[in-house]
Amino acid sequence: MDPQKRNILLVGYRGTGKSSVGKRLAEVLGMGFLDMDHLIAEEEGFSIARIVQEKGWPYFRRKEKQLLQRLSCNSGQVIATGGGVILDPENRSLLRRMGFVIWLTADIDVMVARLKTDPVGAEQRPTFSEMDLREETGLILKERMPLYEEVSDFSLDTSDLSIGETVDEIVGIIHKGMKALSRNK
Repeated sequence: MDPQKRNILLVGYRGTGKSSVGKRLAEVLGMGFLDMDHLIAEEEGFSIARIVQEKGWPYFRRKEKQLLQRLSCNSGQVIATGGGVILDPENRSLLRRMGFVIWLTADIDVMVARLKTDPVGAEQRPTFSEMDLREETGLILKERMPLYEEVSDFSLDTSDLSIGETVDEIVGIIHKGMKALSRNK
């Protein structure tokens, strides 16, 4: 895979590092970076939490799908997707066609700790239920894990890795993939 011709898409649940890792990865690879949640919030003029509160999850998911379709027309991007983008079967199919999909994972306690200490998180991310954050995360992960697995070319556990270490791992994975492709030609 030539990263300049295809996209690198980061999928995974909240708190796995998609946005932070995506920014740094794009810098290292000299690619553009797009954060889908940030773009939707910017286009709507409100945080994701407010969009969901005022217009509902179905509206947000439609906006997410429309954005993914628009982004699929370009290449050479590192894209941090929203955690729920994989819920739609058409989105899953599109993600696989758009480029190299990396599923960022983390231990549930690590994700919950990251979410609790993220200064932007509470304002930007709406809750899904009235449950405790750990309980909610566990329940949603159980539902989504097979979908993340379905779309991903590779998964990487970020629990014990810094942003830089995670980026180094991804760059190594991409370069190994490129070498394998060139040997198969």
